[in-house]
Amino acid sequence: MPPVLFEVVFQERLATFATRCRSDLIGGRTEWYELLPAKLQEFTEKLRNRGSHPTPREEQEQLGQELFGLLFQGSSRRLFDRARGEALGRGVPFLLRLCLEDHPVLAEVPWELMHDGFAFLAKDSRCSMVRALENGGPARSRKLRAPLRILLTSGIPRASESLDLEQERQAVEKARHKTPHIDRPVVRRHVSWSDLEELLTPGPGAFHIWLHCGHGDFMRSDPGRYSLLLKGNGSREVVPADRIDELAARCPDLTLVFLACCYGGDHNGLASQLARLQVPIVLGFPWEVGLPVSSQLAVTLLRGLGSLAPEVACSTARSALAAWAPDSLEWSHPLLFSRRSALKPLLAPAKPAPLPVRKPSSRRPARPQIRVDIEDVDVGGAASIIGASGPVAGDVSVRAKKIQTRGALSVRGQAAERRYRRELVDLLEDLESETREKTDA
Repeated sequence: MPPVLFEVVFQERLATFATRCRSDLIGGRTEWYELLPAKLQEFTEKLRNRGSHPTPREEQEQLGQELFGLLFQGSSRRLFDRARGEALGRGVPFLLRLCLEDHPVLAEVPWELMHDGFAFLAKDSRCSMVRALENGGPARSRKLRAPLRILLTSGIPRASESLDLEQERQAVEKARHKTPHIDRPVVRRHVSWSDLEELLTPGPGAFHIWLHCGHGDFMRSDPGRYSLLLKGNGSREVVPADRIDELAARCPDLTLVFLACCYGGDHNGLASQLARLQVPIVLGFPWEVGLPVSSQLAVTLLRGLGSLAPEVACSTARSALAAWAPDSLEWSHPLLFSRRSALKPLLAPAKPAPLPVRKPSSRRPARPQIRVDIEDVDVGGAASIIGASGPVAGDVSVRAKKIQTRGALSVRGQAAERRYRRELVDLLEDLESETREKTDA
């Protein structure tokens, strides 16, 4: 069944923003509400000033509910509760999509931290929370053909880091065990620009998923221009994001891009630019990110790609990241851009082969022959001998040589023939007499 889609549309109006909620599946939409940029900037700055200081879960929930209250109020809250309840009642996923105006104030708000009073929406397994740039247009749609091809690349590591991508490669291998339609990943460490030009090409062997782990930043000469740090001719190579945009634009099969780099999810970062190019699914970090955090998220996400939709796998990865670092807000930092309406795996599961149809046999089933040989049994408590237990009663033969019991002994059979019933009764009588003799002695 399709998910319950709930969209929040943002529009810039003079010095304010206006929001409106809609959910076509339940046939509802709200009027426009005013959202003051000053309140959003104040909330964003409050979180930014916290830096890497520990944030207990109770405080995380308070911050999340405060942000949720800024966005949902009045009829928008009532429509949200109605759509959320509809999804829970039907047993289908709830897809929350924020259709953001392409504005830096809206982009910097950590919407992924929202808490509706019951759960964090971005890491709830029953809810998938995504972003979409309102002026980006519909995502390009292309039916993928098996096998699913994954490219893992890394840039220049810092002196204390190792970007060997081994954990990420093992995560893909585990996903391959669940889904045989995932190809063995291609791993390229310390790539250069010429390597990317060679790898990201259209054609029969084009990649569907690209994960890049490395470092990115804004150029000093042009603070609004994002670039990746790669390795060219044995030294550091600064590659502007717009050149990578050109590569992605000519690869129609490229469906998911995960940038495990600093500032990749910034308003002017590479992830936002790829989302504007209608790449269906893009994941990036808006702030600085450490290698352990990005690697942990990537490993969990890649493991889930074999059986889960990427949007659902991202929610699962956030939960794993929160369990790994419970007093940190880093689970809310990754930004997921997606315009897909169906929460399905990238490759539909193969239909199981039909079971062979067997013609009914006219022969009567054979009567099972059950034989119980009891030689020397010492029972300290209650004992039970069970006879035939199938739909067709058969012949039961019981032979007993020596049984010692210090408790009750019961013999039950499901057959109807007098012959083996008589044998069981005889056995009970023999056991009873032996027990009486031992008691008298």
